[in-house]
Amino acid sequence: MRTRGVGLAVLVILLMGLGACKGVTTALEVPLPQGQVELNTMPIEQGWCGVAWGATMGQFKKRYPRYHVYGASTSYNYGSGMGAQRWLGYEWMATYNFNENKLLRSVDLLCRNCNAMEAASVLTRKYGYPTGGTTTWKKGDVKIQIMGTQWGRVRVSHKKFK
Repeated sequence: MRTRGVGLAVLVILLMGLGACKGVTTALEVPLPQGQVELNTMPIEQGWCGVAWGATMGQFKKRYPRYHVYGASTSYNYGSGMGAQRWLGYEWMATYNFNENKLLRSVDLLCRNCNAMEAASVLTRKYGYPTGGTTTWKKGDVKIQIMGTQWGRVRVSHKKFK
């Protein structure tokens, strides 16, 4: 039975990568196996790793049943419980941040195998030069910003769900 669930998760991820599921949120229904590196194939303007911007906490928890809370018990910051997620060729530890209405507003990413300089370089290759000589890139309503100078820490946020 577990093999079929893993196969279905792989199929959904492959279809998302091929663009067959653009705009489809069915990936929220498929929990992924723990301990595997999840590949972010979702366009950054739509969300992160199968969780759309503005998704509810309930949708997030359904996608990541092994989630965990960061900070105080009243915090709206969650980890997926999956471990690293792959984006732009690097592995990132993700913290999903929800607003007071419990809608996904941002994702904080800590690179496991790069520093801030490498993160800036890969973001520039992917999205062009940052806005106004800063370390902030904009892609539609989504802002990608390097936070700090020593570690490869990046915040991806959607302006509609502040």
